[in-house]
Amino acid sequence: MNIVLKFRMAVPQSRHGLSFEATECMVRDRLSWMRVCWLEIADTVPPSRDIIASCTARK
Repeated sequence: MNIVLKFRMAVPQSRHGLSFEATECMVRDRLSWMRVCWLEIADTVPPSRDIIASCTARK
């Protein structure tokens, strides 16, 4: 997973106080959140388990 994409997904997650699963759902569902993450409609959104694994690996 791209480090920039992880950061771009973490910003709205922390601002809105969402879980990893809710963040994944919002990025998949809303074009505005996809734009924040610089994803196109055809791009795949990383699953929440990958985001959790990368966040726990940092600690």
